[in-house]
Amino acid sequence: MKVTLSKPLIVCVRPKSDAAGRMALRAMALLLCGVARAQSDPVPPVLQVWPAVELSMTVEPEHTCLLEYSADLHLWQPASTPHYGNGESFSFFAGAGGSGDAEGFYRMRLKTRPAEGSAFWSMTGCRMLLNASDGVVFLMSFDQNQTGTMDNGSGVIKPFEWDWQRTGSETGRCVVTWPSGSSDSFEMQFLSDDSGFFTSQVTVDGIASGSSRGSFRVGLEETMNLEIPDSLTGCEVVFSGSGRPLKVALAPDGGASIRSVDGLAAFTSSYTLQSESRAILQLNCADGWGHQFTLRFSGPECGTYTCETNRHGVLRREASGAFSISRP
Repeated sequence: MKVTLSKPLIVCVRPKSDAAGRMALRAMALLLCGVARAQSDPVPPVLQVWPAVELSMTVEPEHTCLLEYSADLHLWQPASTPHYGNGESFSFFAGAGGSGDAEGFYRMRLKTRPAEGSAFWSMTGCRMLLNASDGVVFLMSFDQNQTGTMDNGSGVIKPFEWDWQRTGSETGRCVVTWPSGSSDSFEMQFLSDDSGFFTSQVTVDGIASGSSRGSFRVGLEETMNLEIPDSLTGCEVVFSGSGRPLKVALAPDGGASIRSVDGLAAFTSSYTLQSESRAILQLNCADGWGHQFTLRFSGPECGTYTCETNRHGVLRREASGAFSISRP
């Protein structure tokens, strides 16, 4: 059974028992296992049919919805994770998996642009610097009417069309279509309000033809000139590459904290310029772990890196990729 929800409808779900269907599936499982016993002696699989009601609702862009459940219309609790709208139908099977045999009530809670999370609701007016792990740096400007331009520092400005969807509180997907008809789909993970890391997939004539990953930051860069900071005090550095993506926040007192998908870790830090395009960022932890990042700048406060991680002076692993520096 399928029920389409509309505001402010509350649906009472009474899953229908289907004992006959369950018995039929179990009988078929035993029959199939009996045929196979001549070659082996398998344990009969347990096949079950669970009654369910499909609840669906169309959720528009820039809205989120959360399905809630109540047994008594007084106490409500989440029955799904938040869904970020894209103009398509969102479906949920109440009672599936054997968890919903009991009667209950369901309602959909809608929010317009909830404040939680760092991911953008719109890219209009945004200027974003993307720094790929292969050293390619480009500046993308997202204008109104879902058009934009890309500058890779070569003096050629390339137009494109774009579509953005926020897919989570910290994630989003940007599809860029070029005049040739090829497209780039960027999956973006925000580690702060203005920086994070991305993976991208290039598609030509409907066929995947390449991929890349790197870091990004949102800013007002006017040029693609090489810029190397004298100090990283108060800055945040996002690293994305062969290791785990992470963000390093550097405090004025020399302390540093690393944020990754695993949480936060505290370090002491030092930053040393070695040449006109190279610097060393050293992070040390009290438990003996240390990370030495060799930064090679190829654009405005961004470039590629290599990292050596050691513990008590013994090399444990190496990583490489792209980095971007952002300032408060």
